[in-house]
Amino acid sequence: MTKVMFLFLVMIMILVVGCGAEMRGPNNIVDIDAVEESIAPPLISTGESEVEVVPVVQSRIPFDLAAKYFSELEALFAADGGDIWGISLSVPFVFLDPVTRDIVANRPDPQGLLVRQGEVYAGVLPEENWAGYGVQGFGGEYWAILPWEWAEFRAYDKHDRLRVMSHLAFHRTQRDIFDGAFLWGNHHMDNPVARQNVIMETHALITALESTGEAQLLAIADALAIREERRRLFPEGASAEALYELHEGVTTYTELRLNYDDMSEIIQILHDAAYRMKILPSISWNFAYWTGAAYAFLLNEFDPTWKDYVDITSDLGLKLQEAAEITPSVFAEIDLNMYGYAKIQAYDNADENSDIWLLRNTLATILMQPTLQVSMVNTHIAGVPSQYFEIAGMGTLYGAGVTFEGSFGYITVTDGFFFAFHDLGSAWFSVDGLVVNCGRFYSTNGWQLHLNEGYDFEQERPWEWSNFIITRR
Repeated sequence: MTKVMFLFLVMIMILVVGCGAEMRGPNNIVDIDAVEESIAPPLISTGESEVEVVPVVQSRIPFDLAAKYFSELEALFAADGGDIWGISLSVPFVFLDPVTRDIVANRPDPQGLLVRQGEVYAGVLPEENWAGYGVQGFGGEYWAILPWEWAEFRAYDKHDRLRVMSHLAFHRTQRDIFDGAFLWGNHHMDNPVARQNVIMETHALITALESTGEAQLLAIADALAIREERRRLFPEGASAEALYELHEGVTTYTELRLNYDDMSEIIQILHDAAYRMKILPSISWNFAYWTGAAYAFLLNEFDPTWKDYVDITSDLGLKLQEAAEITPSVFAEIDLNMYGYAKIQAYDNADENSDIWLLRNTLATILMQPTLQVSMVNTHIAGVPSQYFEIAGMGTLYGAGVTFEGSFGYITVTDGFFFAFHDLGSAWFSVDGLVVNCGRFYSTNGWQLHLNEGYDFEQERPWEWSNFIITRR
């Protein structure tokens, strides 16, 4: 075969592979009992004694930086000293590269899957595990698993990084505190009546946290009455709401207790959350972070021992009612405008030409449908957006006229918006009208992507309805 013909065949193979690469996605089977026993590092003989050979593990996650972040988290837990829950909050914690499945942990695993590298332990996430955020089991232990880019995105914001890490860490602690599974479905919260109701409940709880004496008791009684009315209308949702508040609300309470000393800052965070609830297209997935946290803070005022008797069957609202020794108000007698009813109605009935209508419908397009999600690590935004909406505690919507640039390439927004989701450290783009071209160019009705070599455009989980991502090889 001539050299020219050989090069021609190589070029053909590259084109075929580049245009026909199949979509890849992580396995999502999580079963700690299915993890195989590991093999110990090999030994070599020196003639006198046997010496353990410690393999050098290659990872995209810097071991020294991971160790620094773990140390900061341990210092946060040490400062608590068991004050919040009466136990140490230190847990097995892992940073994960979802693409390579590389992991770096803060401690060894019982089965020896991880290899010590200085102050951390490194290895590869078993194929049985889903390569994503959450609490999963492998190597004979349950771990809090955080994608590395979530920490990397917050490299210059230690406080925000610790909030994210401590929140996830407490989800691991919950396995030891609560005996049971957190299973829920709060789809009733997408009903406009239920949504408006829980937003008013949130405002009433915030009012209670801002008040003292009789005013505080009245706000609590009103919150409980609003809650009762919702559960009268949607009785199937009561137990699911209570479980979700235990799962996410108690976790948010713990996160805020660990990271803030000033209650006024915590109250402002709750105010920002209540605002987001008015503009988000759905709150079934996030309301309990805030209602549950507010109930927990109030419980702590009336009965600091409440954590000793709360369990998987507990309803935080009922626990507060017992601790404060009050009865709910009569719902029909409450002035709901004290808790934002008129403003909630104004948001829900906004004119189609208003910014509120545009904001809500744009968020619905981006958050409720498949999207392209790109890490915001080492990226920047160039140009002047046609419109711009800042959503406190969540992110920013950028209109057409900007380019989102990074090592992956660049995305030019030609119409509509993209959402810089700061809370998740990623930029979200609607994939409506997606056209996949052979090569490095992709386009939709609202943007154009030019992808650099070394990066792939993939569906996150190709076997189901899911988002698209850009991965580095």
